[in-house]
This record gives sequence, structure tokens and C-alpha cells, in this order.
Amino acid sequence: MALLLTLSAVSCTHAERATGHWGYEGTSGPEYWAQLSQEYAVCGEGRAQSPIDITDAIPSSLAHPQFFYKNMPLRIRNTGHTIQVAGDSTGFMQVGTSRYELVEFHFHRPSGHKLNGKSYDMELHLVHRGLDGERAVVGVFMEISERDNPVISKIWDYLPADEREEHLVDQVLINPAELLPSNRSFYHYSGSLTTPPCSEGTKWYIMKHPIKVSEERVARFSSLYRVNARPVQPSNGRVIQSSIR
Repeated sequence: MALLLTLSAVSCTHAERATGHWGYEGTSGPEYWAQLSQEYAVCGEGRAQSPIDITDAIPSSLAHPQFFYKNMPLRIRNTGHTIQVAGDSTGFMQVGTSRYELVEFHFHRPSGHKLNGKSYDMELHLVHRGLDGERAVVGVFMEISERDNPVISKIWDYLPADEREEHLVDQVLINPAELLPSNRSFYHYSGSLTTPPCSEGTKWYIMKHPIKVSEERVARFSSLYRVNARPVQPSNGRVIQSSIR
């Protein structure tokens, strides 16, 4: 039987280290982020913000991300903005000669990114960091289906309802690789964090194919976060590349 531990000391994400309370609705919503703190100014001034509507992607010969994830115990947290699973020391992504360690992954409803104007039911972000601090995020669309991703099922069994609460679920092992679609063709562009401080210089890899999630799982997430996705941002002429295999 799994042992559930509540951790009182938890690490803060990049967004929570900055000052200024932010959210997704009302006067703390995305249209006001830049006004909430000087640290968030790029949310309004930036020219390479995320998410975006992926359109007019250019077929390109791109180095495909290779994923070297390991089984890991489920360490799950309700951040007050999303459900987040810690990924420290559980594997990495290799793109060409660049290596990016998996830091954490989390969920948005609905999808922040769109594909030719289409929004998906949810979106998963796997956040990585290179040795030089460079960020690389893999985005995976999630689509309601009668089938359910097995890792999503495990995670959803332990969703913490209380904000700022983190649980370590002993003996429940997950592998983030099982959250990726079997067809790993992708779109690539340069953007930003989708939450304050909206820092730019993030490499985005958006999987073309969604993973499946049951309507029940989406409804359960919605009971915690009805909406927690930033609206699409102007592309401002950025090149969006599409892998050719």
C-alpha cells in the first residue's frame, strides 16, 4: 500500500519567487500581470511571449529531442496555480549536443497553445533546464477520450486539494516518458515562460499529437482550476518550425 507523506517544506517555482500576487482571473489575471510587479514587466513588453497559436509552421530538418527519463516516486504539489510534479534528478532530454535536465512538469486547462486556431482540453508542460540555465519546455496537448493515459491515472489519484500542499507518495512510481505521444514529431519556436515573470529565451518543443485523458480526469482538474492558461500571445513574426519526421 502506498504511503502518503505531506511535506511541510517545499521548494518554490520561478514564478513564486517573484513578488506580486498573480492569477488567471480578475485584476490579477494575465492582462494585468505586467502591472503587478516590476519583475513582471516583460509580460507586457516582451516580443517573444508564450503561448502562441501555431500556424504557418515551416517544415525543417530539426534535431529531435531524445528523452532519457527514469522511474521516479510521485512527488506532487498544488502550487496555487497548477498541479505540479517534481522531476529533479529523474532524467534529461538531449537535443543535438545540448542536454536539459527535467525539473518539473505541470498542467494547464485549457491548452495555452493553439494549433491552427484549435484549443485542446488541457496541456502538459515538461520543464527542463540546461547546465547554462537555458530553459527548454516540451508541450503536450491533452485531448478528452474514452481511453486514459496510465500515468495521468496514477497522478490524478493523488491530486492535492489544498494549495501549497505537497505529497510524497511512497512506492508509486511514474515515468514521464509515458506522458509523451508515441509519434514524437513536433513544432519548435523560441518563446517565454507562460507565467510571471514571463522570462523570454525559452526553447519550446510542442508535440504535434495529443495524449488521451478521460472526461472524468479533466472534470476533476477543473474542480481545482477552472481556467489556468494564459491566452495566446502575438507571434510578432517569429519563425515556427515543423519537424519533417
